[in-house]
Amino acid sequence: MSGIIAHLFRKNYLLLAGAILFALSNAEAATKTSAQSGNWTTASTWSPSGVPANSDNVIIANGHTVTIDNNKTIQNITVNSGGILLWNAGKRITINGNFTVNGTATMNKGEITLFSRTCFYTGSVFLFYLGPGNK
Repeated sequence: MSGIIAHLFRKNYLLLAGAILFALSNAEAATKTSAQSGNWTTASTWSPSGVPANSDNVIIANGHTVTIDNNKTIQNITVNSGGILLWNAGKRITINGNFTVNGTATMNKGEITLFSRTCFYTGSVFLFYLGPGNK
């Protein structure tokens, strides 16, 4: 009898562990909105606080300048009117979804990789430098 109970316990434990892993892998991406001007990798730049994860969506708010200070991957980026997205030279951002610029994006010899063919520009300035090689 104790062997049957142990078997059922293991089976239920595996089902529970599988359900937890499934839920974690299907968690919705967070939306991080700039709370102030600052570096991308500074937690206090964002609301809710914390550096955006690869699967997150990012919004640069009006009046804020966010500087890409390290190579990053993100799902979607929206630069609102009056917002500025600024690259440090040589830094790369990879965008797996949409890139919408209603404000200003200045690449400053930084790099961008777009895995979606969706790039919207309705803003005031989008400056970029195309150097040699694939950028």
